[in-house]
Amino acid sequence: MKLMKGLLGFIILAFFSIGTSAQDSLSVAERGSVVAADTVAKTKKRNFILRFIDKFSDLDTNYVEPNHYNWALMLQNTNTCEWFSVKSGDSKLPMVSDPAVKLGPFFGYRWLFFGYTFQLNDCGKKKTNRTETELRLYGSMMGCDLLYRYTGEDFKWRTNGMGMPQGEYSGGASITTIGGHLYYVFNHRRFSLPSLFSQSTVQKRSSGSVILGASITSHKFSLSIKDWPKEAEEVLKGEDKDHDFSFMDYAISVGYGYNFVLRKNLMLGVCLTPAVGYKHTYGNPTNSNAGNKINFDFIGRAALVWNNNKYFAGLSLVVHSYHFANDEIQINDTFGTLNLFVGLNFFKRKEYRDESERSHSILRKIFVD
Repeated sequence: MKLMKGLLGFIILAFFSIGTSAQDSLSVAERGSVVAADTVAKTKKRNFILRFIDKFSDLDTNYVEPNHYNWALMLQNTNTCEWFSVKSGDSKLPMVSDPAVKLGPFFGYRWLFFGYTFQLNDCGKKKTNRTETELRLYGSMMGCDLLYRYTGEDFKWRTNGMGMPQGEYSGGASITTIGGHLYYVFNHRRFSLPSLFSQSTVQKRSSGSVILGASITSHKFSLSIKDWPKEAEEVLKGEDKDHDFSFMDYAISVGYGYNFVLRKNLMLGVCLTPAVGYKHTYGNPTNSNAGNKINFDFIGRAALVWNNNKYFAGLSLVVHSYHFANDEIQINDTFGTLNLFVGLNFFKRKEYRDESERSHSILRKIFVD
């Protein structure tokens, strides 16, 4: 028995030794082929990931010219305004905010822009507590809008069917909107939203695309009658002094965008995306029977841009509109942003430089290569 165990151990050891010797005796060529095979496998895996990433910025250069530069400097004037109305029965309260006029510099790297704008029409006046923060990312295939808006003391409203003297009043209302919108551009190789709204490409030939989107937004409307003028207090005796209405909006949008190339380097684009939204009320609604409803929303974009890949200028408009209605109350909230801009691109990308531009300066090595 001991002999058999020893023989079995010897055979196992012999097979292990032969296998190890065979592996160690591989020729240099064979070793190279093994390494090459492993490299090819890793390259294929890496290329798959890179190919997937490249699809997000894949362009048909017959229709869209990529940006030739890495950096951009821009001066932008931003103008915003909000329109809001509440209707219940025969009474309607339309309101509009004072326009906000802002100006500021922006600095960009490829498709990313960072900057800050200063509100000009606050100069010499009491500052309001309005807050407007909007982040818009325009990619070739996908994009998103993130927004936070609070509009308060600067609302103006007119009486209508409330038994009050006709006139313009202010104060007593505030609106808060928080949300995000994600969208997908189907014909992204030939239709470029970035050419109009981030100036990171140039549309060479007219083209359009279907656009699919999804959004989630939170809306809160507060109305305080105690801050209204004496005429209102007389008419609304016995009414609650404070009214709040809040709802969540879950929406799916399907729309279409088209870029018209009016002439070389001059583009006009329009993008209309109506949405079907499911509204879910929460908090302390003005009407306890408000319930959950399906209503329609709307997002519109338009821009006129001149861009020769070195210098650019133009204007753009983005409008969001939200609607809630049931048998007892109707709410409409619409706000728009109009931008006027002028800028230049600099530090050309390596692949677009000719021999005379292939400088070896320290700055180019740091910021470009």
